Amino acid sequence: MIPALPSGLVTEAVARALSEDLGGRGDVTTLATIPADATARFQIASRARGVLAGVQPAMEVFAQVDRAIAVDWKKADGEELAPGDTVAAIEGPAGAILTAERTALNFLGRLSGIASLTRDYAAAIAGTGAVIAHTRKTTPGLRAFELSTDTKMKVKDENGQPAFTDENDAAAACMVFFQYMPFSSRAAAVIQNVSEKH
Repeated sequence: MIPALPSGLVTEAVARALSEDLGGRGDVTTLATIPADATARFQIASRARGVLAGVQPAMEVFAQVDRAIAVDWKKADGEELAPGDTVAAIEGPAGAILTAERTALNFLGRLSGIASLTRDYAAAIAGTGAVIAHTRKTTPGLRAFELSTDTKMKVKDENGQPAFTDENDAAAACMVFFQYMPFSSRAAAVIQNVSEKH
């Protein structure tokens, strides 16, 4: 399981992301096309195998946009995803959900992409004595989120022990430092939004 980040950090990062996305105007397309009293049910579903990450900031996105949005998480951070798995069921004011969904999916997609690729790297070196220690590159404003999805929090060795204990651990047989590749295509493949209006 990926540990929770300090709530103040999450609140601030989500507020910045929403401000950037909505630009102080709100979601103009939703405002122009969705009746104010419309309600909707949505599902967030996995399009590919992967590892879920980003639930905490996604929950905060929905809460900041409208506390009337009800989210039932079917999967938790760190859980494996198969294609078609339901990650969350969302219900509430349609306009508010549509206003929040892009920012929530951005957090989920980015962080799930990192967690998924990290898990792949860890599997590739399993049994070699190598240890994936830490990323050298992070995204401005998202460092704490990206590092919390890193292997040091979830990858276990063949004995069930953490594969990483300290980023300065020089005793490891081999330290493998890697930098994340651009995740736009991987992230997009991990999470999708399937909507059902009523």
